[in-house]
Amino acid sequence: MSGMGPRQFTACLAALGLLAAACAADADAGVGGTEPPTGSTVATTHLAELGAVTDTSVAGVPDPRPTTIAIVGDSLTLSAEEQIRVALEPTGARIVGFDAVEGRRTGKRVDGKTSGAEAVAEIAAAGAAPELWIVALGTNDVGGQEDAAQFRTHVDELLAAIPADAPVIWVDAWVKSRIDGARALADVLRQVSTGRPGMTVIDWFQFGDDPGIIRGDGVHLTDTGKLKFAEQLVKEYQARFP
Repeated sequence: MSGMGPRQFTACLAALGLLAAACAADADAGVGGTEPPTGSTVATTHLAELGAVTDTSVAGVPDPRPTTIAIVGDSLTLSAEEQIRVALEPTGARIVGFDAVEGRRTGKRVDGKTSGAEAVAEIAAAGAAPELWIVALGTNDVGGQEDAAQFRTHVDELLAAIPADAPVIWVDAWVKSRIDGARALADVLRQVSTGRPGMTVIDWFQFGDDPGIIRGDGVHLTDTGKLKFAEQLVKEYQARFP
């Protein structure tokens, strides 16, 4: 301390004494379990927030995108097969089962044609194990004047052939001459979907009155309608599995 006078030396000692006292007080506060230092509070809060975010992110993680798809339908699906395949191609998903026939009912064999439930069972038995099922049935159930209770039974039968954890996309129906019946069956599908995790219903009914979508018979698809039909399948797929 060369060059420091007596007064400066005394002042320096006093300052050091005050600093030591302050440090001792801080140490006592930490050991005594009083308010933790501000830094510790921030760190604890941050960890809690991270935990909450982690829990939320885990719960909200979307299902892995299915890469294999089975499609079961009637004449609408059959007529739009090319458009469906082309629309799905950019997604990278591969169709491992495509079974669509004219006049198909959901759970009842008519004129020797397999029902939707039978078609699903056949695809499942073939061992392809599709990761996603797309079903577009109900038009001919409305046409056959099947009531809601009968349709519900057949829908349950079809879904029973699909693994419970497999996602399902079902396209509802539009029949212009039987609008009330189509609406009733669409309601059944939505009721069923509330009790089956992973099932969603595409609202095809909403497009029934759109110009240029449905042919003059009030059921089948125009060329524009085929594109629209395929587009709705892909939009739902991408929305479900971003």
